[in-house]
Amino acid sequence: MRNGVAHFSDDKLAEVHYQNYMKKVKAAFISLKLPIGDIEEVENQTSFPTAEVNNLQVELLKAKSDLQEVQNTVQRKEKEVEALTQEINSRIESFCSLAFKPSHQIIKRSSDVTKIMKKMEKLENESAGAVSTIYLSGIPGCGKSQIARQIGQEYLDKRSCESEGLMFVATLNAETSQTLADSFLSLAKHLGVTEYTLTNLTTSKVGRPKETIQHLKLLICPKMKQLSNWLIIADNVVDLSLVRNDLPPSGSKAWGNGQVLITTQDCSTIPSKAPHTFHKSLSQGMQMEDAVELLKEVSQIRNHEEVEKVAEVLEYQPLALAAAAVHVQTVVSNGSPNYGWKSYMETFVCGKRETTEEPLVKQNAAYSTTMTTAIKMAIARASESDEVLRQAFCCLSLSAKDALPVEALVNFVKICTTEQTEELIRAKILKSSFIICLHGEGGAPEYLRVHNIVHEVLKTICMSDVEFTERVRYISAAIKTFHSLIKAKEGLLKWSGHACAK
Repeated sequence: MRNGVAHFSDDKLAEVHYQNYMKKVKAAFISLKLPIGDIEEVENQTSFPTAEVNNLQVELLKAKSDLQEVQNTVQRKEKEVEALTQEINSRIESFCSLAFKPSHQIIKRSSDVTKIMKKMEKLENESAGAVSTIYLSGIPGCGKSQIARQIGQEYLDKRSCESEGLMFVATLNAETSQTLADSFLSLAKHLGVTEYTLTNLTTSKVGRPKETIQHLKLLICPKMKQLSNWLIIADNVVDLSLVRNDLPPSGSKAWGNGQVLITTQDCSTIPSKAPHTFHKSLSQGMQMEDAVELLKEVSQIRNHEEVEKVAEVLEYQPLALAAAAVHVQTVVSNGSPNYGWKSYMETFVCGKRETTEEPLVKQNAAYSTTMTTAIKMAIARASESDEVLRQAFCCLSLSAKDALPVEALVNFVKICTTEQTEELIRAKILKSSFIICLHGEGGAPEYLRVHNIVHEVLKTICMSDVEFTERVRYISAAIKTFHSLIKAKEGLLKWSGHACAK
């Protein structure tokens, strides 16, 4: 009977067969007059969980688990081999990725682009194969992104003609860590990093953009060394200190022969005269001829009536000019054919500037906010991050829009806050992209002013939440500042026309 069941391949026995075996056993024991108590105890059992059986079951489960793990490893390795094969066989090609182009007519700023390109070429030659960095700074709407776009296109066209080697121009959206990580993913795809690798990376690094960027840099860096030239445009950097370590570092030769072009409103941490770097402020806006041409092209109003005056009032700022031209064109083409620049100026003078900016944002994907809104947000960020700038903005909001002597602003901030030295206050004010510095005959900073639109925004927001007593304190500080300035220059009035003017 033992031999009948011991060699079953299955570990189960049908109930009817089991009971038949039990009957035969009992009959045999009864015939031999042996006790059957133990037999009766197991007669109705449905299983026999002995230690040996339990151990075998554990071992069986472990064996199944090990087998599954081996199968998973094999599948994973097969995918890795396939991915590596794709990467080895993939062929990097030259490419160009640029920022959104406005849907309206644009004017090529040839003069500005040419000057910056010459500086870039000089910087590249001096860097001798190391990464060099170009900073384009200015207030929102001064045309940083579009200048960078035109430089990117010019760079590609020029290098394609000069060399047969591989190259690329890539634009990274550096507004936040997340947008920068997404842009690096796109760059990695262009450079032949496989979808398998990128999918695994993004899955494992969800919610950790900084870690994702660092891993992507490790994948991208070896690829970039295979190219003869490259240009990375890090566009719309809000806080330079947050993204600096995410970009190829200035002076490094590990990334091959390339340049990084950064557009930012944040001048506070741009290095001054550092090796392998160049800084250009675009706050002055467009050339007058380009500004007039942009107004005429976009508005489709070709006459010169008031157009130069409009360009001057808008201080040649590209976004302001485009908004004005789109507004005029929209009004003219929708029931008001006689509306022109004179009518626009009347609307503008009435304080409805922000209203005239809305059609451009609604019609154009290249612009996410109006210029006024963008400046409000930028000033709020600057005020929040730096006490010196917050106090300086308060002084400017209390003053007329005329230029102020540098020492007036420095003294005001010094009266309102005692935590900073005079030298540091001066340096922070002069580095701000919102403040325009006017130099004297010797080249030293003499006066400061802000753009009309910045002054309008400052008047609106700086004192809006300030309590009465605090407002009085600011006005008192302003009066003290200007009074002391007048007293200091009184003795020079007979001898210095400059002192009289000041």
